[in-house]
Amino acid sequence: MALMGDTRKLPTFTPGRGEIPPYLAGREMEQKRLNLQHDILASGGRVSRDTVLLGPRGNGKTALLRWFENEVERREMIDAVWVTPTEIATAEDMASALAPGVVPVETRVRANVGLLSGEWTFGGERHRSLKSLLLARCRRKPLVVLLDEAHRLDLAMGEALLNLSQAVGNRAPFLLCLAGTPGLEDRLNRMGATFESRAEELRIRLLDRDAAEAALVEPLSGNGVSIDQDVLKAVIDASQRYPYFIQEWGDALLNAAGGATITQDTLKSANSAFRGIRERFYMGRYRELEDAGLLAAAEAVAKAFADSGAPVLNGAVIDRTLQRVGAGLRERRALNARGYIWVPLHPDYLELYGEADVWEPGVPSLMDHVLMKAAARDAV
Repeated sequence: MALMGDTRKLPTFTPGRGEIPPYLAGREMEQKRLNLQHDILASGGRVSRDTVLLGPRGNGKTALLRWFENEVERREMIDAVWVTPTEIATAEDMASALAPGVVPVETRVRANVGLLSGEWTFGGERHRSLKSLLLARCRRKPLVVLLDEAHRLDLAMGEALLNLSQAVGNRAPFLLCLAGTPGLEDRLNRMGATFESRAEELRIRLLDRDAAEAALVEPLSGNGVSIDQDVLKAVIDASQRYPYFIQEWGDALLNAAGGATITQDTLKSANSAFRGIRERFYMGRYRELEDAGLLAAAEAVAKAFADSGAPVLNGAVIDRTLQRVGAGLRERRALNARGYIWVPLHPDYLELYGEADVWEPGVPSLMDHVLMKAAARDAV
């Protein structure tokens, strides 16, 4: 996948699959950083920090991770291993994932100061720990481990993996790249108290307007379809620059297009399809909040955002809002873990508000849905 600016023939939209979108817009800084890490590893150097891609669902973390995997495979200078938490539930699983072809000699595994030990044969050599095994693997060829859905990682295995990454990364060309929802931050802190200070966070937030427009226009153009400017504005406004919604809108518009130009008539037809998709999305997220006992907290926070009219709220305001409905730190962390609210640490916010404790909705329009449901319930 090329960086922004490449207008070659592109495939159609890929909503909801965690695949690379047809045009990966607005992530140039993150791509540049990942490319730099690739180059350091490819030269045999050691990357000083592991990488964490953090953000609400639908913001494109998995897509960015896939892009990096493709870049690694395209250049053929380092190896990439893609894993999910369910694939590394045991030390044997982890050894097999990180070093394909490894042969376990002893299946009984013990934990040793957070580093998992066992006995494996790899490349004709016997190794008595995953540290020894992974060092041998990385010295043959640099390695990046791409771990998606990291917020679901078992605490014990996660602690072992973080310790393993630190031990190996200090001595060999190795990078651990994690992607997860905002709840990953708290989970990583529970796995390793020092991990946050030795990891680089790339917070994946909503697209800016130019990038949101490019994410829609470029794939359409690549398929020989143009879009009227008034329609483009309406779609970007409706998507709220949320990457997942942009992909769904693009898919709906392309399916509804009757010619080479997307007009107001196309928009009306596509809007019906998009609304159905959006409502199913809202229902799923609402059910999660309901099942977790977070509806009162979610409604209070949504009302605070609506009353303020601002795109962000100070952390103290969030806390006072929750206290008024008998909620507190647990509920704030739970809402954060689900990406309902989160702290994007965006430079613009630091400049505007002079502090880092600035929260924004993960999906702004989800709060509208929560308030609508509350109003309908109270009207009965």
